[in-house]
Amino acid sequence: MLKATKVPKDKDFKEGLKFAVSFLYLKGNDWICIARIDNYRHKGKRGLCHIHREGDEKEEYRKLTLKEAEEMIERIGKN
Repeated sequence: MLKATKVPKDKDFKEGLKFAVSFLYLKGNDWICIARIDNYRHKGKRGLCHIHREGDEKEEYRKLTLKEAEEMIERIGKN
């Protein structure tokens, strides 16, 4: 799943794009999120993407473009 919104360019959104990509699977009637990568603003880690994984309390931070985030979420989901 991909959600992207055009935003004004600044130091956090250098491409002028706010995005989130998620890898979901259907379990019964519920969609379960395996992983999500977004570039939303988080405390202390501005300007980086955040990788959230199911069952992992810690977030991983990386500098990624939307295309790189899409490729990475697919690799994470396949693993």
